[in-house]
Amino acid sequence: MLFQNNTKKLLKFVAFNTLLLVMATSCSKAPSGVRAKVKDQANVIAPTQTSQATQQAAAQSANYTIATISEPEIGNDYAVNVELQIPNTGEYLPITTRHSFNSQFSQGTYNDTKNNVQVLIQASCSTDNCSKYILLVTVYRNSQALFQTFAISYANDCKFNVVASSGVIGSFYSSLNVAENAHMNVGPRNDLNQCQ
Repeated sequence: MLFQNNTKKLLKFVAFNTLLLVMATSCSKAPSGVRAKVKDQANVIAPTQTSQATQQAAAQSANYTIATISEPEIGNDYAVNVELQIPNTGEYLPITTRHSFNSQFSQGTYNDTKNNVQVLIQASCSTDNCSKYILLVTVYRNSQALFQTFAISYANDCKFNVVASSGVIGSFYSSLNVAENAHMNVGPRNDLNQCQ
C-alpha cells in the first residue's frame, strides 16, 4: 500500500512539473535582440576611379575601404553598424553610427597609430526611418587627405553604393552634404526581395 501511494505521488509530481514546463515554454517571449541584416556587397559607382584610387591609397597604407553596412536598427535612435577594412591587415574596424530622431548627423575620428593616419567618419540618416544612409570616410596623414570613400545605402536595396578618391584620382568632398549632392543620381533599386 505504501509503495502504491509513493508511486501515485511521484506520477502526480512528474505530471504537474511537465504541465508547468509546457505552460512556461508556450508563454515565453520571442528573442528580442534580432540582429540587423548586413550588406556585404557594393555597387561601385565609378569602377575605374575607385579601383585606381584604392590602389594608390594602398601604397600609402591609407585604403580604409567599406566592407559592410547594416540596415538601420531603430530603438532610442537609429543605429547603423559599419565595418571598415584596415589596410595591410585584412582585419576589420567595427563602427556604429548613431543618429537621433532630431539630428541625423553623426561624426567621429579613429586614430590608427600603426599606419600613422586619422580616419574621419561622417554619416547621416534620412528622416524617413533612415531609409537612406550616407557615409563619408576620409583618411588623413599630417592633415593631408590621402583617401576618401563615400557610400549610399538604401534600406530596400541588396547592396550599398560606393565610390572612392585618392590623391589626384577623383575628387575629395569637403563635407557629407557635398558628397551627397554630387551623387543625387544614385537612387534606390528596391531589389531587396532578389537578394541571395
